Amino acid sequence: MKTKNLEKRIQKKCVDYMATGQLDKLEIVRDVTGIKPKFPKDYIQKKYKSYFRLGCFSIIKELQDVTGIKPKFSRKIIQEKYEELIERGLEDGLDKLYELTGKRISLNDISRCKRNHHRKKRIPTGGWG
Repeated sequence: MKTKNLEKRIQKKCVDYMATGQLDKLEIVRDVTGIKPKFPKDYIQKKYKSYFRLGCFSIIKELQDVTGIKPKFSRKIIQEKYEELIERGLEDGLDKLYELTGKRISLNDISRCKRNHHRKKRIPTGGWG
């Protein structure tokens, strides 16, 4: 009875930690108590998508390690993130994205992305240039 009560309190605390973004505390709870934080899979997938949009790949990996729930991202979303990283000049994020997803971007996609990026940077001359 006491064990169930303790686990219930620990899980409630884990919900609080998740809500406030204290993933390091989730790891500590798991490591010290041996109790793995339990969250609905769809809730964790929504968290992954939020962190993915922000480019917080290391946080996604950390959350996966704590929950044991693998992130699921569509090929399209992964491709768009690769393109965004290239367009913004954040090439160091390319390796992190690959480590997280295991999906590569093709050379054709990189070339297309760079061409689009250069087109966006051109300053219109109004016909005088």
